[in-house]
Amino acid sequence: MWAQFAPFLDHGPALLAHPEATLPLLDPADRAAGRWPYRLRVLRDALDGGARVQADFQFVADALVPGHPRAKEVFDRAIVERNAEGWDCSLTWMENAGALVEMSRAEQALRRGSEGLKRSAQAKAARTRSPLAARESAAPVQESAHARPIGEGTTVGLARASAFFRHHQTRLRAASSSSARPQPLRGALLVAETRPHITVSHHNRFGVVAAASHENHVADHMLRRVGFERLPGSNHYALTEPNRDPTRRGQQAVQSLRAAQYTVTSDAAYDLNPHTPLNTHQGLDRLENRSSGQTASASARALDAEIRAAQIVVHDQVRDREGTLRAVGTDVRTREGLLLRGEGDLRYVESRLEHTGRAFDAFYSMPGNERRDPRLSMMQRRAQAATAISPARAGVALPQQPAAAVAYRPATATQQPVRAR
Repeated sequence: MWAQFAPFLDHGPALLAHPEATLPLLDPADRAAGRWPYRLRVLRDALDGGARVQADFQFVADALVPGHPRAKEVFDRAIVERNAEGWDCSLTWMENAGALVEMSRAEQALRRGSEGLKRSAQAKAARTRSPLAARESAAPVQESAHARPIGEGTTVGLARASAFFRHHQTRLRAASSSSARPQPLRGALLVAETRPHITVSHHNRFGVVAAASHENHVADHMLRRVGFERLPGSNHYALTEPNRDPTRRGQQAVQSLRAAQYTVTSDAAYDLNPHTPLNTHQGLDRLENRSSGQTASASARALDAEIRAAQIVVHDQVRDREGTLRAVGTDVRTREGLLLRGEGDLRYVESRLEHTGRAFDAFYSMPGNERRDPRLSMMQRRAQAATAISPARAGVALPQQPAAAVAYRPATATQQPVRAR
């Protein structure tokens, strides 16, 4: 991603200089519809952030000592950190650079309209000089300053800038299609593809990190709810306590964000439900041609492989009233409880619960399940053991206290007060 964005660090300021100068001359309605002021400002911020990231990387590269045994290790780590920190700048530039082309087209349309006004003025001057109006003064018609095309002297610069951008984008697409190694997040370069809301990846320094495609308080709140905290001076988030079980917590965070209807792209280590990425050159034909039966069979085969590898432990199974096989299990990787459903020789995950206890509650309360919950008998044995007499004191006779005798006396007559003499 950084290799595709790096050329714009040199040519980007020149590409933005003319659109920023031409922006006040364009139609206000077009500016509001295309959000050109905001997008130009975002592009400028992306260039500034990318220049800062590149300067930090260059400082580390210049400080390396040639021939040092750890020089290659430090250089590779600096490249990884540069790519991670510059990912947001690269993606922001690729998404908003289309505003340059839109502004170029708007200015060309404005120029054509101005040329039409100029031709109308020339035709009017020609009619004035006709023989029918020979008696009138044939003064030369001067071009009005208002009829001059707006930005006529700088239109060539904007057209050249937009042509450079289109040419560079075509080269990037050709390089992506011809390269044998797939580029990460390549789909974000094309407008036709969907950009993920949140991306979760691994960072050598901060551990599990996440980045939101759009900065808003809702995404910030959700990332904090699933255990992330914002890194100071950056738009990225990192897990709190990064050394405490990072893989499992990263997997839980990805699942929680997806449960909240967010589109999440993550590394394979944090993705419990891997999906097939869209190929920009194949389109959706291949995915549309896959039948639902093939998808379900692939999911069942993956579940069977996980059970054989002891990644999922099945505790109990029973057939319900309709004859469907039902089972309860535990995902040892995430400590989640699973309710499984069987059809023939295949099994499918019906639902995932927070822990195995809830899965047991749902399994043994299922209609038609006449089996007793083994946890009840276990709790009963614990209660009996807690209330039983200790074996060490079984032969010791406890001293018996005599029962207290209660004697009831009849009520006496009411005593009369003694009068003093």
